[in-house]
Amino acid sequence: MTITKRFSLLALPLLTAATATAIGAAHLTQAQPAPQIDCENASDTPSINYCAGLFYEEADKALNQTYQQLQSTLGSDQQEKLVAAQRAWIEYRDKNCDFEVRRSIGGTGYPAYLSGCLERMTEKRTIELQRLQAN
Repeated sequence: MTITKRFSLLALPLLTAATATAIGAAHLTQAQPAPQIDCENASDTPSINYCAGLFYEEADKALNQTYQQLQSTLGSDQQEKLVAAQRAWIEYRDKNCDFEVRRSIGGTGYPAYLSGCLERMTEKRTIELQRLQAN
């Protein structure tokens, strides 16, 4: 699924915990049925949060496919190095995004900001692995 138009996470207001609702993060849970949301035109906070989660999931799937392809071309010694590097990168990505979105914690836009950071960094890592695959 290619998304040609995306909402702007920068346009999403930073809200304090006092104004936050339980709706935001609830859209990112796997247990709920997928709502019918037009992610190309998402404009309310719950929809933006949900769609941001979907965009991140899409980026994560692409990363995992690229990772598996690269791993299949390596010998066992190099596979171990790739696994260690990927684990370290995941830890870095998660901690970096936690820091990057720290000001939105407790706000209704927090899930979208976090997902946006995770998506952006994941897409960059996918490109890095694709370049390694080409070498």
